[in-house]
Amino acid sequence: MKKRKKAILIAMVIGDGYIRIDNRQKNANGTLKFCHSIQQKDYLNYKVDLLHSLLGGNRPVVREYICNSFNSTFKQVRAEKTHRYFRLLHRWMYPNKYERRYLEYLTPEALAIWFMDDGSCVVNNRNEDGSCRSARTNIHICTTKDIAEKVCEYFKDIWEIKFTPFKENGGTYSIRCFHKEGLKFHQIIHPYIIPSMIYKQRFYYDKSAQPLFT
Repeated sequence: MKKRKKAILIAMVIGDGYIRIDNRQKNANGTLKFCHSIQQKDYLNYKVDLLHSLLGGNRPVVREYICNSFNSTFKQVRAEKTHRYFRLLHRWMYPNKYERRYLEYLTPEALAIWFMDDGSCVVNNRNEDGSCRSARTNIHICTTKDIAEKVCEYFKDIWEIKFTPFKENGGTYSIRCFHKEGLKFHQIIHPYIIPSMIYKQRFYYDKSAQPLFT
């Protein structure tokens, strides 16, 4: 498999995608599934088109769903793609999809997909006019501290960017970097960030001080 294709598929699994294997069928192909909020429908369509261009076959159908959770109702968009390669990826990458040997396949384009899936950018300090003076960049991997530390080592060794682990509210660990290190990271991924997801880079490519969402 060509390097670009492998990098993108690995990034989709590392990010918001997950692979399901129907064990009721012997040697069944794996199915890669995506789920995003309705606000990210354009991004889901982007990933569906990218996946279709890489693997061919029928273009995955994007469907809208009404979800109920914690006494609230909201819309989601979902899509899935079945392919023999996903069975291999499932066997290869699970249960620890953040192992260094997988991360080292990632290209700047693949890093951008991972960030659009799991990343956020949060203001630390503002200027008097409300614009950002410094920010931190998070990648919400929500794993153990040990694994988070190893992901930080990967970024330091391969990309020369200093990320550090931090504890999420739920007790899992994610990683973050601060303003100058974040700038290096965003410069690498920026050419591959699609327009509807540029808000995730707002403090580096947009001086607005609008409310954040991840």
